[in-house]
Amino acid sequence: MKLNLFCMPTVPAASMDERAALRPIGRNAERYHAMVEELRALAKLGDELGVHAISTTEHHFHTEGFEANPNPLLLFADIAARTERIYVAPMSVVVTPENPIRVAENIAMLDVMTKGRVKVGFARGYQKRWVQIIGQTVGVTAAQVTTAEDDANNQRIFEEFEKIIFKAWNNDVFDFKGEFFSVPYPYEEGIDGWAAVEFSRRYGADGEFDENGIIRKIGTVPAPWQKPHPEIWRTSGGSRSTVIDAAHKGYVPFLVTPQAEQLLDSCRLYQSEAAKAGHNLKLGQKVGVTRSIAIGRTDEEAWDMGVRTTGEVWHNYFNHFGFGEPLRYAHEDKVNYPVPFRFNSVEETHQRLADTGMSITGTADKVKRELEQLHKCYENGELEYLCWMFNAQGLIPIQEQLDQVGEFMLKVWKPMFG
Repeated sequence: MKLNLFCMPTVPAASMDERAALRPIGRNAERYHAMVEELRALAKLGDELGVHAISTTEHHFHTEGFEANPNPLLLFADIAARTERIYVAPMSVVVTPENPIRVAENIAMLDVMTKGRVKVGFARGYQKRWVQIIGQTVGVTAAQVTTAEDDANNQRIFEEFEKIIFKAWNNDVFDFKGEFFSVPYPYEEGIDGWAAVEFSRRYGADGEFDENGIIRKIGTVPAPWQKPHPEIWRTSGGSRSTVIDAAHKGYVPFLVTPQAEQLLDSCRLYQSEAAKAGHNLKLGQKVGVTRSIAIGRTDEEAWDMGVRTTGEVWHNYFNHFGFGEPLRYAHEDKVNYPVPFRFNSVEETHQRLADTGMSITGTADKVKRELEQLHKCYENGELEYLCWMFNAQGLIPIQEQLDQVGEFMLKVWKPMFG
């Protein structure tokens, strides 16, 4: 199994009260730099101890200081230059409000700069505050939290832009006529007036110009280092359609599916759908699962760590966006229990996270036992990836963060996986 350290870039504060006192802490350049230093330190330690990859989310305008990373590719260029082996893995690049050509170019450039130490997730974007502002030129709205019509529009843009990215990566030259984007633009007329037609014909890619020197196709530079392109990851809350789509495209789904039965069902679905696409995979192969982890010398110490990190983040932040829904038991219907599903306190939130398996909390031995079952997909499988949702970053001192990673890698991970 391979470990991905998934950080929600959080501008550090000693408490939620201090965060309020320093508002807007996300605009505090000194504190923001401290966040970057924490991420660098975690990446360096992960690199030394054999962590496979480090990830962050992408979000904009987060003046509150949670998930305050508007440019994961820029951050990862810095981290890659300070490490030797660890993969850098934006998780995810939000495609719909962006220019798909720029997305393809920037990821390919990072892949070349790192000689292939890149994996990448693509996302549709679920936060209206920034998706609609940045994506205003294509009229995109946020996924899922809007109307069904808006969600369908977001999905169409995502699928079109995804096609363009792969065309850019996999072809020396290409053209594209879509609902939202065209290459060249305007598509029918092409682009006239390129001053160096003969120079480009001699030294550039074949097929860029027609007989009259009109640009009909383009080629992006550079091509990815990895062939045909970096491995694609896709976050999934267990949606059947997302798992099926990932299986047919050969993507790795990272399942935010806490309950054992649901996880096993998703792993079986991925395996069966991959077989339809011609990929003979073992149960759990090319599948990742997301979990939070808190480790301590005693169960009580680990529990306190889990409450101060995972419980704090989920209760005060994630639950507002409906992330608590996978924690809902079958008898907790949406009529008698609130939507979005949430709890009354940080402690109650972490208790449910632990009860459902979303938070693995305890001594090294206890964490190891739970991880063994997870690795087997709760049956007889072999999960390929574990994504550690590292909620400690920015909420506790950096030395405590490093101790968490060190304890887990040396006392749990290496004894299990070498």
